[in-house]
Amino acid sequence: MGHASRMYALARVLASYGVHITFETVTPALCTFVAPFPTRMVTGRTLVIKDPVYISDYGHRPEDESGYANIYNRLREHGILIVRIDEPYADRGTADLLVLPNMHTPSYTIDHLATAFSDRLLAGPEYVMLPQEVTALAPIPYAEHVAGPIVFCAGGSDPGGVLKHMEAWSGSLLCDVRKIFLHGEYAERAYPAVPRHNIVHIPFERQALRTAALVVTTFGQLVYECLWLHTPVLVIGHTEQHCAAAQELDWQEGGIAYLGDSRRLTGADFAATLTTYWHRQDIRQSMHEATMGLLDGHGAERVAERILSL
Repeated sequence: MGHASRMYALARVLASYGVHITFETVTPALCTFVAPFPTRMVTGRTLVIKDPVYISDYGHRPEDESGYANIYNRLREHGILIVRIDEPYADRGTADLLVLPNMHTPSYTIDHLATAFSDRLLAGPEYVMLPQEVTALAPIPYAEHVAGPIVFCAGGSDPGGVLKHMEAWSGSLLCDVRKIFLHGEYAERAYPAVPRHNIVHIPFERQALRTAALVVTTFGQLVYECLWLHTPVLVIGHTEQHCAAAQELDWQEGGIAYLGDSRRLTGADFAATLTTYWHRQDIRQSMHEATMGLLDGHGAERVAERILSL
């Protein structure tokens, strides 16, 4: 759902310029998520595009590139402009514009793509596309929520099923702190039958991220939302790619700390690390300060303007 969230943000900006938008998806839940934009369910076997610009956000693997190159070549034969988003393995000649809407792509990948795409590459924090519901929320001074709750979440769909592990592990925290578990709209809900001490389960809401003392989440678009809100965030990876991305951000920016791979992380390590961060208010304050100025919330506008200039 992180892919859908940023593409929805981009669609809304493009629509404000009078552009007609249709979403294609293999996920029925997306139809409700992107309403009122029309959607078209696809099987992956057919591709009929009549509009002048085709924007893709697949995030596929390098070995898939040759197959997608054939699709893009067919589109180009019909004079269709191609914009690819968050596809760092894109080959030269398969896009009129390549956008990497993140801050975690390794520098050697950026250098390689810059050589191949030149000024047709948009990459870096100024192109992080946040939904308008996020940018409408102004960060608040950390002193006002430094003693707030620890918020646990795993994005809108929790594809790795990490939230249930975080709840089990949080029982060993050596600190008496309020814990809020946010359940994404498209995640499997598992509300406990009997409320536990200092633990609250609620549907996903961004206000909880804004007022948290610390957010613990899986890697994804939600990490960038926390950066916008200046909330310290601890990140868990659940795939090799996400772990590498989380480590890259941990190394680059002080507002993020990488906890480890959910498939290898132990409850004891999880509890010990979180306990340390809770008791070290100075570290969390430094993390908060490190997020200031990283994102300005205008990434979707910049990408839209560049698309319209093609």
